[in-house]
Amino acid sequence: MFFPFLVLPDGTKVVYSDIQKKDGKEYVLVKFKRWNDERNDFDRMECLLPNGKMTKIVGFTADEAANQEGHMHSLQDMILECSREDSES
Repeated sequence: MFFPFLVLPDGTKVVYSDIQKKDGKEYVLVKFKRWNDERNDFDRMECLLPNGKMTKIVGFTADEAANQEGHMHSLQDMILECSREDSES
């Protein structure tokens, strides 16, 4: 299940997953999506927290992906905590 996190000024929607556990570690998948009129499709990318890199980048520039990756790393503690709380609800 995914939960809304925020909407950026350019219309990009950011959502995060339930806590995923693997090898005793917790992970959260963060997805980014915005509508692109020129492509008539969504721009999208994903980041696996903690400390993940942007993957599956379609439509976003390398600079946009790097910028959002930096933001996600600075917010990862909050996102992980929100995911834990939402997973318990």
